[in-house]
Amino acid sequence: MIQLLLRLIPTWGWAALIAGSLSLAFAWHLYDRRQAVAQGRAECEAVHQAAVLKATQQARQVEENWQSDAKVAEDVYKAELRRITADRDRAIARLRNNASRSSVPPVAQPAADAGSTSTVSASDGIVLIELASEADRLRAGYQACISYVQSVTKTP
Repeated sequence: MIQLLLRLIPTWGWAALIAGSLSLAFAWHLYDRRQAVAQGRAECEAVHQAAVLKATQQARQVEENWQSDAKVAEDVYKAELRRITADRDRAIARLRNNASRSSVPPVAQPAADAGSTSTVSASDGIVLIELASEADRLRAGYQACISYVQSVTKTP
């Protein structure tokens, strides 16, 4: 019976049947490859998204650290500025409230300009020298504070 069936199908029919089977096998193979590529692409995309998420979280953490460091530096700077301002105000008050100021007669001092003279009492001169010294100390503290703020807020 099979032999009869084999004789009834012409040669070109067999060729078409073999070609169709091969085409179907090749199409199935291509379908499997496309599925594998799509799955690989999806896995790569998932890995990429995870890496992007992790990098974003790390960048946010670094930014938050910088902002907190900058806030601390700003707080230190403001506290130092308040201290310097209070020192200045105390020095001005001390100069104004100098009790011996009115009791000591002024001493004439030659000025840089030969045509005029300025008068400063000896106690006021001492107070002014102390204030100048304190001003130098405060200026150095202020510069150190500014340097600290700049070093903390400086981006690497």
